[in-house]
Amino acid sequence: MSVSGHYRAEAMPGSDEMVDKPDQALLAAIVMSPHGPYFFKLLGPKATVDAQAAVFRATLQSLQLAR
Repeated sequence: MSVSGHYRAEAMPGSDEMVDKPDQALLAAIVMSPHGPYFFKLLGPKATVDAQAAVFRATLQSLQLAR
């Protein structure tokens, strides 16, 4: 999954203060295994995520899940 745009989040966990970061991107994947799902995400400035997208995908492809 891939999305981009504004990223809104709490400034600190439990805080009422929100931060709004424009031009952000998220790549996410759920990899199923015999031991349950594994969740991966890459979140940050769009230019950084775009530059690392191929490495992120290659890492996912290289996973060897034990049975």
